[in-house]
Amino acid sequence: DDAYNVALIHHYMGLSQELAGKLYGALAHYEDSLVCWQELGSLGPWSNTLNGLGVVYHSQGRYDDALRALTEALAKAGQAGNLRVEAFAWASLGDLRRDLGADEQARQAYNEGLRAGARAGEGFAVTYSLDALGNVARLQGNLDQARKWLLEAMAHAEKHGSDYETGLCDTSLGILAGEE
Repeated sequence: DDAYNVALIHHYMGLSQELAGKLYGALAHYEDSLVCWQELGSLGPWSNTLNGLGVVYHSQGRYDDALRALTEALAKAGQAGNLRVEAFAWASLGDLRRDLGADEQARQAYNEGLRAGARAGEGFAVTYSLDALGNVARLQGNLDQARKWLLEAMAHAEKHGSDYETGLCDTSLGILAGEE
């Protein structure tokens, strides 16, 4: 009878299914979580689940659904004053825009994610956004700017010792080196 924890468990089950590549299972859990958050009116966690749902829709190629979910995630995160979720939702929106070939809109979204992540003190969001900005610059053919963003992302990742983040940056720097 603890709706908040039921919603939280569904959210994390959705995330675990998403990370395992089981996207239909992820959707089911995220949708169950959303029903609970809606009943509770918990905007912060609700926005986080919407972000997860948007990422899954993006992965499935359901771009209109992804855009709708991510836009709603941003609105709810803003209403809740949750900069952490806002940073991740901006990054997710940037990924969607990048994959749709809207590089300038992607760059704008990543910049917003960078600002929100920095204000929230969310190191991963900052590294991810810097890395993404570097990749967008590379896609636009601006290899010098790409290198600057990617090296800044790497320095940030190394500063707080995240092997995952340094691996992300190493991958992007390797792709850039291949293009150079």
